[in-house]
Amino acid sequence: MNEKPVEEAASVAGSTSSASPDSPRQAALTYASAKESAQRAVDAVVAGGKVAGEKLADATRAATRTARAKKRASIVGGWIIVTMKEIVKHPMVKDAVAGAAIGALVAVPIPIIGPAGGAAAGAIVGVFKNITSRKR
Repeated sequence: MNEKPVEEAASVAGSTSSASPDSPRQAALTYASAKESAQRAVDAVVAGGKVAGEKLADATRAATRTARAKKRASIVGGWIIVTMKEIVKHPMVKDAVAGAAIGALVAVPIPIIGPAGGAAAGAIVGVFKNITSRKR
């Protein structure tokens, strides 16, 4: 670590202390104490700068990743919409949806199966009907 800021802070703190040292020993102790305090202050500033820098870097990374995720989600969402529009036009899907609607209505009074089970069974029947009734 660079000792220059610590030495300068220690000499300033030692020369401006309110109690004037009476002996060289007291002067050395005051200087050592000031140097230690200055070292702790420099370390705290450096550590604080690193933490602030890391937080800024983390925030920047998070913002970049969020923007990328939004862009990718938009692309995938657009692709899904286009694909679903094409899929819905297929006759098998139309038969499956019709069968699911009928199956759900028929299965409402059945307690174990319910509308969800009826819709699944109706969709299967609709797809089966479409497959078997195709003109060859």
